[in-house]
Amino acid sequence: MKFKSGKKTQPEPESSTGDQSDQPPSGFVSPEGTPWRYRNPQAFRRLTVIAGLSVVAGLAVLVVILRPLDTTSETVRKAMVASRKAVLESAVDINSAKKLRQIRAAAVAAERGIPVINDSIATVDGTNDLHYERPAIAVLESEKRYLQALADLQTMGDRKLTMWKSKRRQTTIERKRIGAMRPLIDSLDVAQLAEILPSEPQMEQPLKHLDTTISAAAKVIGPWLRRLYAARVRKEMELASMSQYGDAVRGAGSQYTGMREETQSWADSVSSDGSTYEDAYIYLYGAREQRIALRDGLQSAQRPAAVTVEHDALVSIVDGSIDLIEQAGVGLADQQFGAEDDYRNSQGWQNFQSGSDSINSSWPSAMQSWSSALDDAVRRVRARKLPQRPDV
Repeated sequence: MKFKSGKKTQPEPESSTGDQSDQPPSGFVSPEGTPWRYRNPQAFRRLTVIAGLSVVAGLAVLVVILRPLDTTSETVRKAMVASRKAVLESAVDINSAKKLRQIRAAAVAAERGIPVINDSIATVDGTNDLHYERPAIAVLESEKRYLQALADLQTMGDRKLTMWKSKRRQTTIERKRIGAMRPLIDSLDVAQLAEILPSEPQMEQPLKHLDTTISAAAKVIGPWLRRLYAARVRKEMELASMSQYGDAVRGAGSQYTGMREETQSWADSVSSDGSTYEDAYIYLYGAREQRIALRDGLQSAQRPAAVTVEHDALVSIVDGSIDLIEQAGVGLADQQFGAEDDYRNSQGWQNFQSGSDSINSSWPSAMQSWSSALDDAVRRVRARKLPQRPDV
């Protein structure tokens, strides 16, 4: 029987994987040469935490250093600087306006400053600090109303120059309100007042400029408007008179055409079938009186000077028609008490017949000439230039 030696032999170390090669067994005291983090694990963990906190703190300090400090007072200052700029830019535009159209253009530019002030109001309101909000927003609201009053001038036409009176009062009120708030804004210690508030002279100067410019324009525009209205009324009255005159003459022309057609029909009937002296006298007398009334109406018509010649030609034709009817009546009387039994053979009747044919052919062309002359006269009146607007 063999006995084993009493000396313990060290077991062979098991082959280890790559994941466990650096990991010491639990409770194992690392021999010299083992990495320090394994020999002092608790100290290593403390150092790791301290290093991480140091990095975070350093980054925080770096962010604070690189980012500018944005306090409530700085926020309010920036907002008020932006609004002041909008007001002063509008003042510059208005002070350079020399004519009414330039004032309206400056008013449009003033309107573009209102959103800027709205943004400033929202910014100040977002601070939630009543100490700053109340005075600052009060000033910003006054600046906004000041600009709005100026922006309203873009609708100030030549006939609405008096609207400046009400806008002048409004802008003056807002200027005074801002002036009253200056001590409160100064107490905020946001910045020098000159940096954040427009001064009273800066706000008053454009108002004085508008006073002068609009007043000077009104002194010229007023008389021009009176001349313009008078010219328009004359033009409208003249066109209305021409229209009334034209309707009257056209009506008379249609009436006379009907008379001619009726007389021609009667004459044709007499030529073919004859007529008694009494019937002929009665018809001719009635036809003569109708034409006399028509001629008198034409003569009394208020004709435009441009159609005098053509109008007189129409009157002359109707006069000729009256004369022919009278000649026909004379022919009747000659034949009734003369040797001839048939008045249709009389010289007066023959003249009436031939003259009627001539009138029937000349009347339409005379009416056409008259109508063309009247149309030309109407066109000239409509094309007549009105008093030109002064350049103010």
